[in-house]
Amino acid sequence: GVPLHSIYRGVRTTQDSDRWAAEIKKDGRQIRLGVYGSVEEAAQSYDRAALEFQGDRARLNFPSLLEQYVREREAAQAEQARSDLAAGIEP
Repeated sequence: GVPLHSIYRGVRTTQDSDRWAAEIKKDGRQIRLGVYGSVEEAAQSYDRAALEFQGDRARLNFPSLLEQYVREREAAQAEQARSDLAAGIEP
C-alpha cells in the first residue's frame, strides 16, 4: 500500500490513500493547507506556506523552485493591491 507519509516535508496521504494532504505547524498549531492529486503538488504547497511563515529559515522540499515561489508571491501581492485599489481600500 501507499505509505502514510511521503518523502516530502509536510505531506501525508489522505485516509483513502489516493490523494496527498499538505500541512504545516505554526505557533504550535497544525494548519491544513489542502489536499492534492500528486505528492509534488502537496509538497509545493508546503513550501509556499513555509516561506510565508518562516521566511529565510524555511526548509523547502524543492529549494530549486525558490525564485518561482517568490515571483508567484509577488504577483499575488500585486494582484491583491490592484483589487484593493479597485475596491477603494487604501494601502
